[in-house]
Amino acid sequence: TLATPLMADPAPPSFQPPVILLEHGIFCDTNDGARIAAPGTQLGYIELAPEGLEISSVQQTLPADIGLAFGVFAQASRDVAVTIKVHRPDLAEPETWDSVIRAEAKGPTYFTFDFPNEQVPGLWAIEAWEGDQRLYRVEYLVTPAGSDPALAGFCQLLS
Repeated sequence: TLATPLMADPAPPSFQPPVILLEHGIFCDTNDGARIAAPGTQLGYIELAPEGLEISSVQQTLPADIGLAFGVFAQASRDVAVTIKVHRPDLAEPETWDSVIRAEAKGPTYFTFDFPNEQVPGLWAIEAWEGDQRLYRVEYLVTPAGSDPALAGFCQLLS
């Protein structure tokens, strides 16, 4: 009998032109951004990133702690309209919305654990697609809430 691991390690991030910069990691979401309609998501909206949002730690494994966010900052050689896809282990289809990767500055795409029903352990992924071409993919291994003592109170410490 072969044992199947419950959670695989996340693959290294990948990107291709026209994406020229891809940063990834975790940070705390202040929930200060405006909301815009995103019918392809569970909540029906996404929150625009507040000014000054930055990655606090470059890592791909994180606990599903309320307030903790994970994501990418991307920049392209030209403005490119994309479809963002967030693959969640509890959903058969990814959450999707339209966005633009800008040429003049890096911009964030991220997911925040805001509600208990979002705290799903497993392999998550954030992707950007231009038509049928995947421009980037970053995987995250999400562990149960409270499972990383080093990140306990992380968002409270940064606020």
